[in-house]
Amino acid sequence: MTNSKSMFILHRTVVLCTLLALCMPSIFGGFLSAQAQKAKKDPALDLYFSANALYNRGLYELAVDEFTSFVAKYPTHAKAPYANLGLGLCLFSTGKLKEAEPVFAKIATNAKITAIAPIFNLRGHCLLSLGKFPEAEQSFASTISKDKNPANLADAYAGYTEALYNQSKWPEVVKASDEALKRAPTAASAPRVGLQGALARYELEKYPEAKAILVKLKATKEAADEFKQHVSFLMGECLRQEEDYKNAALSYDEARKIEGSFTMEAHYRLGYVSFLMKEYPKAITELTSFIAAHKDSEHLPRANLYLGRSYLETKNAQAVTFLTKLVPDAKLGAEAALWLGRLHLRAKDYTKAEAALKPVIARFASSELISDLNYDYATSLMQGEKFAEATPIFAKVDKKGPQAANSIWMESYCLHQTKKFDLSLARCEIFLATYKDDENLNEVVFLRAENLFLLERYADAVVSYETVLKAKGVAVERLDVVRFRVGQIRYQEQKWPEALTMLEPLLPKNLATPTFAQLKYVAGDCYFKQENWAKAISMFTAFTSAQAKDPNAALALFKLGKSYESSNMAAQALTTLQKMLTTFPKSEHVPHASVELGRLLYEGKKYAEAKKVLLTAASTEFAPHSTYYLGYVALAEEDQALAIKNFETLVTKHATHELAPDATLQYGKLLVLAGDFAKSKATLDAFIKKLPTHPKADQAQFYLGISLAREDSYAEALPRFEAILAKGKESPLRERALYEAAWCDKGLKKPDAAQKRYQSLITEFPTGELVLDAGFELAELEFEAEDFKGSVTRLTALLPKVTAKPELKERVLYRIGWNHFNLEADQPAAKAFEDMLTLNPKSEKVVMASYQAGEANLRLKGYPKALLHFTRVVAAGKTDDGLHEQALLRKAETEGFSNLWPASQKSYTEFLTTYATSDFVHRAQFGVGWAQENQKMYAPAIASYEKVLAAGNRDETSARSQFQIGECHLASKAYDDAIKAFVKVEVNYAYPKWSSRALFDMGKALEGKGLPQQAKARYEELVKNYPDSTVVPAAKALIAKL
Repeated sequence: MTNSKSMFILHRTVVLCTLLALCMPSIFGGFLSAQAQKAKKDPALDLYFSANALYNRGLYELAVDEFTSFVAKYPTHAKAPYANLGLGLCLFSTGKLKEAEPVFAKIATNAKITAIAPIFNLRGHCLLSLGKFPEAEQSFASTISKDKNPANLADAYAGYTEALYNQSKWPEVVKASDEALKRAPTAASAPRVGLQGALARYELEKYPEAKAILVKLKATKEAADEFKQHVSFLMGECLRQEEDYKNAALSYDEARKIEGSFTMEAHYRLGYVSFLMKEYPKAITELTSFIAAHKDSEHLPRANLYLGRSYLETKNAQAVTFLTKLVPDAKLGAEAALWLGRLHLRAKDYTKAEAALKPVIARFASSELISDLNYDYATSLMQGEKFAEATPIFAKVDKKGPQAANSIWMESYCLHQTKKFDLSLARCEIFLATYKDDENLNEVVFLRAENLFLLERYADAVVSYETVLKAKGVAVERLDVVRFRVGQIRYQEQKWPEALTMLEPLLPKNLATPTFAQLKYVAGDCYFKQENWAKAISMFTAFTSAQAKDPNAALALFKLGKSYESSNMAAQALTTLQKMLTTFPKSEHVPHASVELGRLLYEGKKYAEAKKVLLTAASTEFAPHSTYYLGYVALAEEDQALAIKNFETLVTKHATHELAPDATLQYGKLLVLAGDFAKSKATLDAFIKKLPTHPKADQAQFYLGISLAREDSYAEALPRFEAILAKGKESPLRERALYEAAWCDKGLKKPDAAQKRYQSLITEFPTGELVLDAGFELAELEFEAEDFKGSVTRLTALLPKVTAKPELKERVLYRIGWNHFNLEADQPAAKAFEDMLTLNPKSEKVVMASYQAGEANLRLKGYPKALLHFTRVVAAGKTDDGLHEQALLRKAETEGFSNLWPASQKSYTEFLTTYATSDFVHRAQFGVGWAQENQKMYAPAIASYEKVLAAGNRDETSARSQFQIGECHLASKAYDDAIKAFVKVEVNYAYPKWSSRALFDMGKALEGKGLPQQAKARYEELVKNYPDSTVVPAAKALIAKL
């Protein structure tokens, strides 16, 4: 906050002083003497005394004219100086001070005039009003130096004070105001002069003296009336500068409640000192109120800043909003960014802190806050573990500022974290030499020791570590680190007892941070060197359990094994050494155990570890074992190609090895799964011939059958499966053999045999892995046999069981839909097809399912759904099965059923364009006409119907087209054309439905022509010839009416 006097501008009101009011009659006599009145007329004196008379009556403006005229006409007259005086006084009295000033200046050198009037004071007041303060100062000074009149001197000192005040000559203002008050303590100008004296003392930082004057002014009625707000506000300013914020707030609040020029300032200051008092809720209230009430105030940006900081201190999220919007501000941006960064730092959101501070560093490089900005920015980087980026920023922090010590410490810390231990050490030395009494001294001593330790300067490091150990107030956690480091140094020096003296107190603490990662290893090795086997075992066991991947873990395992061995614990030693081989397969301490360990890991389903161990033996004498188990590992990891490669390698390179037979079988099975049936048949057939009694011969038979079946050699494959089935229900391959045998039966066109196999599978293996597939395929056979009811019953029961198998569920839903459709159960058919489409919108059956769903919904008159499905089929494009053609026609028809006539017309037209030679062309052409007719487009509709008739067919579509031509004419009231068209329906086509309706509408046309009896005859003809027609009741009603 700045202390600018500009806010204390006191607006002057020029008032003729009492002194002048009293002296005016003595300056100008009222009238001419009797002698003069009798004398010869003197135009000059007449004019002069006329002006004087006007002046004495207070008619100043008229007097101005007279005095001006006199001075102009008689510039050398003896009364000219007095006329100028009168002119100046009149101008002064009428507030024309600008015009009065040169007049007073003109006569200021006339001793006679200055002897009778305070010319310098008058001119001084004019100069004040004109803002010519240095000249005013000189003018009042002339009175002070030359005039002896007490009243004039008092007025001069008041004006002199005003002139000095407006030039900010504060020491001179103090003296002048004191003299003015001394000479005229009760003058009208006294409150103003007193206030100026108080303000000068405020500017000179003499706050107690300023307050003393303000207290007196507050007790003065005149001051209380005119300057009450000024006094309260300035009192608040003095108290604020003295950091008496509580009383300052009371003064600001008092000033704010008075309407005046300081209302806004006082309001702002009240919010500001509330902030300074850390009364943040009150600050928020006042500043928020200020911002709302004074949107054009120059203090608005800073008010927003302190409001944002108040929100920050109250942990209100609005702080971010207020501070962020101030960052672009040229004056406050640096401060706003600083506090925005600190907000995020306090919240430990270092990423946001960095983002807030980084963009402003360059922008405010010359700001007085740049050092703070750099420090906080570097802190955000450091806390975000961006040590390399933070280091040079800490280096930029002002080394004479409040963050100097911390910035050097933090810079050294960041250098340490980036492993620049020598540079970090150098910064530590600077800190320790410069800030010997700093509160963080011990931390820097410790950091120095860490640098020395990591630079392997152990002797120097110990000195610093021991300094920390002796220091007071060091945290226990820090002392633990120091003891461990000293223990490590003694260990490096092979001073085992001294090392353990430092290390043993740390062991019970279970220190788990990375710093202590080697604690139990170092302690264990000290015990090991001293042949204390029990403690060595304890330490190495704990270390390898906690630090399994540590660089020293392999050596720890080795020494643990040796410790067990030395303690006559051979089994544990073996286990430990095997563990070492598993973790560190290249260890020189454990020979040739890879294959067995690999097998154990495989059996434990630790495939990655097994593979890693087994590969270490791939080029050793254990290669067959390694290759064999690697094949199984690959198989377990579903890497089929690698499994084939491994088993093939064993079979070809180690054909006589004990593991070769099983490898051959696995190789053959994998070839089947890979679809290489030719090679698998040869491999498995050779296995069966060579080893017919092998325990896994059934597997060879089974997979040989699979190979044959997949090549459609069902007749050769079936005996392989039946050979397995002949061995009874104990065979683990029975379920799969039944399933594959059923497939062979289907392939051999033996559906009844296939059904029996599926039934057997379902009965024998109700929870088997193939029971759901068997159930579905059995239902498929029933469908193919047109047993739709049996098929749908089976599939409906199967549906809840296939939820976890979406592909099978899709097929089940599809077939359920077809079964229901064939049974004309349209509702469940539509649902099944739609459920299938929902399950898999990208199914290969999506087009057919959509079409069937559309057909089912169409039969249900569910036109919106039907239209949706037909549209989907049409969108899929042309297909070889003709579905697109049918769907496009159905789409047009459904749009018609839905009264979507423009769309229907468009679809029919598209059909005619796309399928011009279709069997359904006439049906589509009729559809165009029907859509046009329903849009009341009668002429185009008639043209479309005539295209149907042009084909020369006598089918119902043609009969209907002829009838609709009549309908169009009837709707157009072209009765004769309608009658002609209706006659052709009955004459040319043998369709009673349309003939009867043609007779009915022919009667209506005749009625339209005004021929009721002829119309009646047509109705009677209709009733007679077509008694079963749906229009007979209407015809009878019309007959009765006519």
